[in-house]
Amino acid sequence: MFRKIIGVTMAAAFMAMASSGLLMLLNESMAFQFRVHPVHKVFAVVMVAAGLCHLFLNRGALKAYLKERGPLLAGAALVLVMAAGYIAGFTRVLDEDMGKALDEIARQVEGD
Repeated sequence: MFRKIIGVTMAAAFMAMASSGLLMLLNESMAFQFRVHPVHKVFAVVMVAAGLCHLFLNRGALKAYLKERGPLLAGAALVLVMAAGYIAGFTRVLDEDMGKALDEIARQVEGD
């Protein structure tokens, strides 16, 4: 029963993350971003929790997959793409005053 709950939770979280992420990608206005961001943020936490449970429940199968060259190389390539994205994002030079102003606007909009 727990596996079934995790599976349904993963599917629902994926739909929420995918739809909100694609909507934010297609409509880049900050007003729209602030409207959709709460859904994206909440379901990111849900997806991480369900994903960790999923990985734990399926660790045997995942170990078996990684013994084959194709899945191992695909996983390694995805990890490299993710790392490159983080490096590009965290090394990007941003105007500090603008960043602080945006953080303040976000706090006001989100009601923190």
